[in-house]
Amino acid sequence: CNFKLALSIDGVAQPASYVPRLLPGAERVIPVEGIRCFQGSQLVFTADSENSVSESDETNNSLTVNCP
Repeated sequence: CNFKLALSIDGVAQPASYVPRLLPGAERVIPVEGIRCFQGSQLVFTADSENSVSESDETNNSLTVNCP
């Protein structure tokens, strides 16, 4: 099923991107939109942010990085 990819920048939610169905183990590059980040800003990407996909591990859906 399709799912949302959420992005927040310094805790401010940005528009979600929709990801078409992926097969197990598949990878895809998904474009995201948001405000310009500044050096040191914290970006949090969360796949399946609405928990619409059943997974064996629901704890590994987020990635946090600093804006370069």
